[in-house]
Amino acid sequence: MLSRPDDDDPRLGDVSEGRILQAILSRTSRAAHALIGPGDDAAVLATPSGSVVATTDTLVHGPDFRLAWSTGYDLGWKAAAVNLADVAAMGARPTALLVALAVPRDLRLSFVERLADGFREACDALAPGCAVIGGDLTVSDVLTIAVTALGDLEGRAPVTRSGARPGDVVAVAGELGLAAHGLAVLFGRFRDGDVPVPVDVTTLAPGRVRRCPHSCGPLLRSVSARWLRWPERPR
Repeated sequence: MLSRPDDDDPRLGDVSEGRILQAILSRTSRAAHALIGPGDDAAVLATPSGSVVATTDTLVHGPDFRLAWSTGYDLGWKAAAVNLADVAAMGARPTALLVALAVPRDLRLSFVERLADGFREACDALAPGCAVIGGDLTVSDVLTIAVTALGDLEGRAPVTRSGARPGDVVAVAGELGLAAHGLAVLFGRFRDGDVPVPVDVTTLAPGRVRRCPHSCGPLLRSVSARWLRWPERPR
């Protein structure tokens, strides 16, 4: 993405909360089950099966990511994907995300725009019909992204960790080890001592965005899978 002139890309501390929210919400899709979306005191979501799966995950600059290695788009995609995975692991279909952001004042508006793009495109790719339906925004010295994901069991019982039994067949969908390998590349090649340095993409072979097979959750539940697990993200 080409950078914008500073006068067209203000720092977040120099613009109103309303402008920041408008920049984010103008880039989000509408959730298929949303009866009332962003803009009111709270969102209203239809729950066709009457059972809601809920999960929360928080990403904090330092322990969970480095801005030297991640764009706003990368973080939006990652924050959506890790939460969608937990919903899918319960055998549910993701329906909506709630996103709370604590942002430093010196970040540029374009950063949160790309963050919103990452959320939207991750939902479209991994859980069609799911979208951001609300959240919160505040100021912090440490960039923090907290996401709550909701899902619908569609009349099925949840798949819990306690369902696994000795002798079960273990099936793997997708590829294992890509995230850990990527992290090893970052720590091995893009650090100056203990300080992360920006990634030089020209030195890397053409790669892919890691796409977990989230849609397998409801599918595998329908064929009586007793336990589902998506790998934890590397720290």
